[in-house]
Amino acid sequence: DPLRDAVIREEVPPLHLTRYLLCEVDISRPTRGTNDAGAAIASGLKERERVYNTLLYVPWQLERLLAMGLLVCFDSCLGLFTFLPWRLVF
Repeated sequence: DPLRDAVIREEVPPLHLTRYLLCEVDISRPTRGTNDAGAAIASGLKERERVYNTLLYVPWQLERLLAMGLLVCFDSCLGLFTFLPWRLVF
């Protein structure tokens, strides 16, 4: 295995757990398969923006849905307590 031979010859330093975790968390370093640090940063920023948009968009849509449900319930109650007595009277 060429990678194992390179590690044995100390061309590639062994990857410790802490270094591996720092590389996975740090968005300023290039991701696997890219040599351009700028592309990695842009990719990390796009991912961060996507997550932020999801965190802001989903609660907003949920609030809109709950508000619509509240209006439907309010309309049903108004209809029940206003039109139903008039139907019974006339």
